[in-house]
Amino acid sequence: MKLTVLLVEDDKLFATIHAEALRDLGYTVLFAEDGEDGVKKAQTENPNVIVLDIGLPKKDGFEVLKELKASDETSSIPVIMYSRLSAREDVNQALALGASEYLIKSQHTPEDLAEHVQRFASLRAGFSSVQRVLLFGTLCVLLGITFYQYLVFRDRSYDADTLLAAERARQAFLAAAQEQSTLVCDSGSALSACRVCTGGDCTAGDQTQTVLHSEWFGSGEACTENSTAPCALSVEWVAGKEGDLRQARIRFYQRRSRDGRAGGRTYVLGPAGISL
Repeated sequence: MKLTVLLVEDDKLFATIHAEALRDLGYTVLFAEDGEDGVKKAQTENPNVIVLDIGLPKKDGFEVLKELKASDETSSIPVIMYSRLSAREDVNQALALGASEYLIKSQHTPEDLAEHVQRFASLRAGFSSVQRVLLFGTLCVLLGITFYQYLVFRDRSYDADTLLAAERARQAFLAAAQEQSTLVCDSGSALSACRVCTGGDCTAGDQTQTVLHSEWFGSGEACTENSTAPCALSVEWVAGKEGDLRQARIRFYQRRSRDGRAGGRTYVLGPAGISL
């Protein structure tokens, strides 16, 4: 008997790609494109695992998760939150509501997701005595790895140069450029605190804020490889792909006391993260 996975995701292409990886492992995949449909299918189909996005129409992922865990019919179904949101408060909220795991989309491939689904689907399907012993040992190892990853994440969360911070800053800038708005970092030394804003929301309220403008919004000299003083953020296009923000590199000025240089330095933010 095939195990069933309910994929609650409003991005059809994204859902299709991940469904293929799940089918390769022998799963039957059900789809729901909004939160309300996700709850209904969870109640009627009783899947072995639910993969749940947060940014959904009608009901967001947090509302869906809360409703699933409040119902006797669906409370025992493992729910893997799979979202682009990477803030610690989002992770904590999902786990507090009963999510079995929280995966960040930018850090996992469809194959990674399929492996996590396989682990939870097997748990719900039941095991023999031997399998339970093996599972217990595996879970102990996974728990140790997860705890280690938590410690690493906790330490890195205070470091502006982590991959997580780089990814959040890159996504925020791309959104800002596409929407013709501005990127504001609420803490001058923490790229993970960047947010997109428009109009009056972009005002730097105190000295801890750094406002990064794209070159067409900023004033003064654009940042270059040799910039050693505050400069306007600039975009460096990939040859032959001018205008493609997904592959562009962003050069900006960052003032940090630990640099050991007066005035800070310029950094390049690209698909691979931050580099000098």
